[in-house]
Amino acid sequence: MSSEKTNARKTVIVTGGSQGIGAGLVRTFLDRGYRVVANSRNISRSNGFTPSGGLALVDGNIAEFATAEKIVEVAKSQFGSIDALVNNAGISSRSVSPNTRLKICGLLFPSTSMAFSSSASLLSSRC
Repeated sequence: MSSEKTNARKTVIVTGGSQGIGAGLVRTFLDRGYRVVANSRNISRSNGFTPSGGLALVDGNIAEFATAEKIVEVAKSQFGSIDALVNNAGISSRSVSPNTRLKICGLLFPSTSMAFSSSASLLSSRC
């Protein structure tokens, strides 16, 4: 079975997807048959990608919880699942508190974050 057929039902979120490594990852996942939700502050205006049946674009700063909620909503409503996250966007401790990072990780991967809920700093360093 080709990798395209194996990956055709999997959904990947890529933050920081409008340029550089992030844009390369979006193209690679699409080429390999994944469904992709790509995010950056202005990805829909970046002229790098056009939404399609396998690609959804979500504008917004991933350091803001509302953006993470929108990404999850789009992934689930358009593709039905979230199978992987590539957090290529930079989030610094100066711009967001560990509790906010914990809430974003919990939104994307609730069972994983629950294992670390007593240690926000440990989880925030992994996200």
